[in-house]
Amino acid sequence: MEVTKNLSGDPRLGSTMEKGIDGDLILFGFPYDIGARRDYKGVGQEDAPDCTRRFLPKAGPLVNPEYGIDISKLVIRDYGNIWVSKTPTLEQLVDKLRAKVARARKGKGNSFVLGGTKEIVYPCVGGLHEHTGKGKIGLILIHKTLDLNEFYDVDRVHMSCGTRKLLTEDTSGERLKVVYLGVHPEYIHRESKEFYEKNKDRITIIPWREIAGRDVAISEKPDLNTLLTKGGSVFSEVLADLSKECEEIHLSISLEAINSAYCPGVSHQLMMGGFSSEEIFEIILQAGKERKVTSVDVTEYNHKVEDWITGKIVANLFYYYAMGIATRVPQETASK
Repeated sequence: MEVTKNLSGDPRLGSTMEKGIDGDLILFGFPYDIGARRDYKGVGQEDAPDCTRRFLPKAGPLVNPEYGIDISKLVIRDYGNIWVSKTPTLEQLVDKLRAKVARARKGKGNSFVLGGTKEIVYPCVGGLHEHTGKGKIGLILIHKTLDLNEFYDVDRVHMSCGTRKLLTEDTSGERLKVVYLGVHPEYIHRESKEFYEKNKDRITIIPWREIAGRDVAISEKPDLNTLLTKGGSVFSEVLADLSKECEEIHLSISLEAINSAYCPGVSHQLMMGGFSSEEIFEIILQAGKERKVTSVDVTEYNHKVEDWITGKIVANLFYYYAMGIATRVPQETASK
């Protein structure tokens, strides 16, 4: 990206992003809504990666004045969009994304994948499995419902079965630990509920109402490491537990889990409850700080519903994740 500054001349995120796949943080676009079409759900998410790229150059300063975090030494790359052919199958695209996430990890890079729809959790975690071999992967899903529905056409993936496919392929039952955060039970499909009941030992669900009912203990003199939100506090506990038993962790964020007052540009808006923008930024910053969180996906941005507010939310999720990575000591590939 071209060197980008604000009116005061302060370099912004765009001044440090270049094309490529080798670095500390790599952005991948997955501009497809095939998974939604297979599931007969609302479409329009296929332009999300390119829509987000309009907001990325000025998403934040290289030196954040509030947190005192400098991301200028991070190697940040934009791979571009996953592409196979003019008329690809979802299976071809999934295979390509899985290979690219694994390739990024081979170079010790952290992946940030912009969907598209929720099925991309399947190749993202698959790429981590490919990299770690037999190591256990932790999967945290900030989703308003479960993606454990039955497959499309016998065994093919769609937007509501990505995690089910991962768990089904983990025949040993030892390679994947799943935690859902912020689920609204009223949206859970019968197929997902039945699968969950049979696999409770492998899946943890923390509903939105449980998070909303939590108390947050705030110090009289909070600093920038103090967690100020309920969502951030619960996420911190889950992250600490998974970090003890998992080799790597993937974070999946469906924008539909955010209250639509903050994030309206989705196909299925959440009108009651859901995470606030403050909570989701506190969560993604913590994810960036944790060395075992090596990939993130963000899905369900639909610019045809709303563009400006939601696009800036997504761009800043990338920026806050970059800030978190910049605090890792020593940085894995910085200053190349």
